[in-house]
Amino acid sequence: LLTPTLIKLPEPLGKYSKMRTDVDYVGYMRLCDETKVFTSAANVTGQPAITLPLGHSQSGLPIGVQFIARFGEEGALIRLASSLEQEMPWRDRIPPVHASR
Repeated sequence: LLTPTLIKLPEPLGKYSKMRTDVDYVGYMRLCDETKVFTSAANVTGQPAITLPLGHSQSGLPIGVQFIARFGEEGALIRLASSLEQEMPWRDRIPPVHASR
């Protein structure tokens, strides 16, 4: 199964900060959950999944694609990731906001 990792492009740094004072705990959890509807499915069912940075936004931030496999097919995901990285290397793609900068 192929899905986007998130339902929208990456948010500005700080949007999901636990230091925010404009939302309570429930509001914060809703805020965090609103973008990850696709990753939750694999987490809840326990199916193996992998997210790969196969695209980037106009501002240079990575855009992930999630692949979900059948139970016990973790190896298929690793092989897929290896093949995709050979064809579309992402190792040297560093977003504007990164620990190495």
